[in-house]
Amino acid sequence: MADLAAELECSERTIYRLLDALTACGVPWYFDKQQETYRIREGFRLGNLVDASSQSQSQTQESPEKAIAIVNEARCLIEQLKSFVARLEAVINQSSST
Repeated sequence: MADLAAELECSERTIYRLLDALTACGVPWYFDKQQETYRIREGFRLGNLVDASSQSQSQTQESPEKAIAIVNEARCLIEQLKSFVARLEAVINQSSST
């Protein structure tokens, strides 16, 4: 995990959050022990992602400050996910061409 965090220039905690976010979005990832790398199951396409939000509007209205903090954290996570997915796609494309 430390090697991946160093390669992506982020903390190990960020890697765990990204993996959790991928799981929450339905991305079927796994750790390939033989290759010692994280992979997405063959055949999965990013177009398969759906909005899995389960927070109700009434929960959000209970605490606007908390909702704002969640939105700000989500924006940061989205940017990290975009970067992470782009790097994953580059690795997948690189391994496909060899």
